[in-house]
Amino acid sequence: MASSVVSLLTATLVLSLLALQPRPTDAYAARAIEWVCRRMEEFGFCHNFFYSHMDPEKDLVELMVGVTAEAALANATGSLAWIRATLANATDPDTKNSLTECENAYDLLVKAFTAADASYKKADYSDVVFQEKGTPRAQMSCQLIWSTLENLMTERNRIMRILTAMAFVSADYVNQCLTRFCPS
Repeated sequence: MASSVVSLLTATLVLSLLALQPRPTDAYAARAIEWVCRRMEEFGFCHNFFYSHMDPEKDLVELMVGVTAEAALANATGSLAWIRATLANATDPDTKNSLTECENAYDLLVKAFTAADASYKKADYSDVVFQEKGTPRAQMSCQLIWSTLENLMTERNRIMRILTAMAFVSADYVNQCLTRFCPS
């Protein structure tokens, strides 16, 4: 009898704690998404990204940190593969130099987001922020070199720039919420 009461109390406690986890459909999550997206160069892209990835099974941390880092890693990996394939067929020396610079930048992005993902899986959000801190600079190094050439990377860089910023700002927001207070 006592064990069934303990089991019932344990189950009730677990369900209560799960219910208290902020879900992406909560007003709290909406405020967090709004806060992050207002800091992006393209509010609509950010807003649509978060709401298209909403899932009642994901908590706010999983949505904001996990999904953005995962998307940034996938985009960086795909772009790096494209750069390497394009570089293999490039004949113009300026284009080759620019693509090599982008290859180095995107290689850094892949490494940083891979490390950030590993930290996310360990729930080490301050390390996620640390790992993602240099990603905007790495991404910009690819974008800036194309000023005199037709930019083969315009759309890829735009999306990567937004995802990089979203991943970093989201991780920083969540880290602040968990360690101090949520920014408002």
